[in-house]
Amino acid sequence: MTDAICDAIRYHHDIGSIEAGRYTHPLTGTLVCINFVAEHINDGLLRMRQDPLWERYGAYALKYLGLNEAEYHEIEDDIIRMCA
Repeated sequence: MTDAICDAIRYHHDIGSIEAGRYTHPLTGTLVCINFVAEHINDGLLRMRQDPLWERYGAYALKYLGLNEAEYHEIEDDIIRMCA
């Protein structure tokens, strides 16, 4: 596996790793943020759980991915429709 994928697997539950620069490949940040957003949607909407890390890192993850709130909610709505 590439360094990016290995680091993404290693840090997939550590969104703070992006700010700390713990990974060696820039793609790792993108993969970690995609995972973070996906887990938030899953936890908040499908499992009906709170996501305390979202308050701290949600805006950062969206900005890292180049998404604004409206785009995020559009993705969220699409996922809800696909899972219904």
